[in-house]
Amino acid sequence: MAELTSAKGREPQDEAATCAKTLLRAVACGPKRARSLTLIESRSLLLGWSDSWVPDVSLGAALMVMRSRGESCAEVAGMALALRDLIDAGQPEPGLGGWVDGMPDFFDWPCYAGKRGQFPWLLYGVKRLEREGIPVLLHGDSETDVPSRRCHVGQMLAQVGIPKASSIAEARYFLRERKSCYLPLGAILPQWPRLKALHQQLGIRSLITQALKFINPLDAPMGMRAFFHPKLEGHYARVMGLIANETAVDCRQLLFRGFQGETEPNPRVDTPLWCIEPLAQAASDLDPLQPRWHLSACAPEGTQATLTALGDDMLAHRRLAAAELPGAFDDSLQGASVRASLAAAYLLGKRARTADEALRLAYGDGAEGESLVKGSGAVATLCRELMAAGAAEAEAVGLVRRYSMQTGKPMVQLAQELLRQRSAAAR
Repeated sequence: MAELTSAKGREPQDEAATCAKTLLRAVACGPKRARSLTLIESRSLLLGWSDSWVPDVSLGAALMVMRSRGESCAEVAGMALALRDLIDAGQPEPGLGGWVDGMPDFFDWPCYAGKRGQFPWLLYGVKRLEREGIPVLLHGDSETDVPSRRCHVGQMLAQVGIPKASSIAEARYFLRERKSCYLPLGAILPQWPRLKALHQQLGIRSLITQALKFINPLDAPMGMRAFFHPKLEGHYARVMGLIANETAVDCRQLLFRGFQGETEPNPRVDTPLWCIEPLAQAASDLDPLQPRWHLSACAPEGTQATLTALGDDMLAHRRLAAAELPGAFDDSLQGASVRASLAAAYLLGKRARTADEALRLAYGDGAEGESLVKGSGAVATLCRELMAAGAAEAEAVGLVRRYSMQTGKPMVQLAQELLRQRSAAAR
């Protein structure tokens, strides 16, 4: 096969038409001779399309074949690297300083699919992380002409008060100021409208959709990554390893199964969490992959319909927007959704060592939440009575919380009812 461009070069060493046909023939020459593309070939395919030596029809055909037979890790990694090559870094605006000077630690949080029929409650978790000193870069593609039941993060920003950056330079400015922001894909990749039009013409999803999750456009030191079908964690981890080997970007990443199409854990089920540190882990550590943590369910028990009826979204928005720490001491399904995302972020950011500790911090226990027992409210009073009966502090809080989850009642309401019952029994 004719030698292709190197991983860093963008000019083909053979005639353009020959290279395009060679790449297409490699993936589509028949069941016996077809093969997967290497990382360099996959990267060259997309860069060649960007430089117009791979026509739309050739790229589209290759994407359809790869989609049909299943994309390899090298193919996804190559596409992700090509997308990184095409990122429009722009020029620093006056007063912004250097590229990385003054940049705090921040999270890279890709949100591309949109959440099915529900608000992306992770946004309130992002606001709380910002208040705690850790900004988040959200990025995704929310521009669509097709009616959809999905709630895209980019369309919900105003409701939470997260700004939208118009360029990478502006996103850097927000992050330097320790403010979270959302960066639309069109501002990251100038070629995206053209690539999106090709996707719409084909009428299919492709490995590019998956590759977008790994582009980490501002080289964040921490990243949230979600998959949405069973047993994909090993595939994703190997993709991360291949990308890290090429870029040498040291990004600690948390991998988990997302919920309803969004990069947030499902608060109603136990969620395995994999911590991927590609530059620190050997390839043998990534396959088979073992979860670092298991995040326990933190939502009240009950059916989705029951839980939705117990907690109206409009009231939840008012409550979360007014809270100093969104999700803290909030026993609704919406509050649990916020806490699940927060707990995952605390583990990734090394603020907590165990999943239980992360959930306690998200709930408001510990340094920020001692008022659960030391305050004057109904929950604190009930916990102190349980402690007087012999329960440890953590056990008392845990008993009240578990009973709250089982009954679907907020902890405050539950504590008030139990205290009234105890008072009536005492009389």
